[in-house]
Amino acid sequence: MSLQIPESFVHFKDFYSNRTQHYKEIAEEIKASQRDNSSDENDGGWDKLYNDWYLSGGWGYEPTWARSWILNNLSLSNFRGGTCLDVGSGDGFWSWVLSEWCDTTGVDPLNASVVLSEAVRKRMHPDIQNRTKFLALDALEVKEQYDVVFCRAPSFLNYPVGKPFSIDLLDHGRKNLEYCWLNINGYSPEVVKERLKTYPSPADRPMIKEHAEKYADNGLEYLDKMLSITNKYFVFILSSKSQFYGQYLGDTYNHDPQDLVPILSKYGKTNIRNQGGYTIAEVFK
Repeated sequence: MSLQIPESFVHFKDFYSNRTQHYKEIAEEIKASQRDNSSDENDGGWDKLYNDWYLSGGWGYEPTWARSWILNNLSLSNFRGGTCLDVGSGDGFWSWVLSEWCDTTGVDPLNASVVLSEAVRKRMHPDIQNRTKFLALDALEVKEQYDVVFCRAPSFLNYPVGKPFSIDLLDHGRKNLEYCWLNINGYSPEVVKERLKTYPSPADRPMIKEHAEKYADNGLEYLDKMLSITNKYFVFILSSKSQFYGQYLGDTYNHDPQDLVPILSKYGKTNIRNQGGYTIAEVFK
C-alpha cells in the first residue's frame, strides 16, 4: 500500500470537499460557453446531463475512501507508471484517483460528460491535469492499447453476461430495493418510503429501455474488446449483493462472480470474487 499521499491528491480532496459549489460554478461556465458557441453541436446535451444529480455533487464519492478502496481491494497500484483507460468516466472522479498511478484516459459515450470532466480538470492540481485526458467515445470505438483497463460499473456490463436479458428482470416496483433497505440495511419504513421517491420505477424512465436496447446481450462483445486493448491488467467492478445474484437491485444487475469465471479465465489469470458488497473481476495478462 502507498502510504505517502501526493500533494495533488490533497488538492483533489479539497476540491471535492466543496464540490457542490464548484459544480455550480462549472455549470454556469459551461452554459456561458454554449451561449457563445451556440452553433457548436458538440456542446449539445449539457442541460440534460447536468441536472440536480450533479448539482448535489453527483455520486457523492469521497476521495480518501476511493483511494483507500483501490489500495485495499485491487492490484491496480502495482502497475504504477503505465497507461490506464477509465471506461465510462462520467464526471472524471475515478480518473483523478487513478492518475496517482497511471497516465489516465477517460472515455464516455456522452460528450456532455467529457465537457464536464474537462471543466473539472482545469481546476485540478497540475500533476493531475498532466496525467489525464478525456474522449467522447463508445468503448467499442477505442483504438489504443492500455496497460490497465478500469471498468467500474460501465453501462454495458449492467446486464447478464452470456445470458439472455429480459425487461422482466428489472426491479419493477422497486421490491428488491425496498426489501434490501428494510431487511439488510435496517432502515426504518419511514426512511425507506422517502428514499424510494428518488428511485422511480424503470417503467417511468425511458432511458432504462434505451440503454437496454443498446447494451443488453452485448456484454460479451464489450468484454472481448476491453480485454483486447488491455496490455497487463483489467478490472471490472459492480455493486452486488449475494442475496440478489442474477437479479436487479434498483437499477444495478448483481453479478454472481462464478458466472464470470469461465468467461474471463480464457484471457489470463483471474481473481474474481465478491468483496465488501462488490463483484470484482481482475484479469492479469
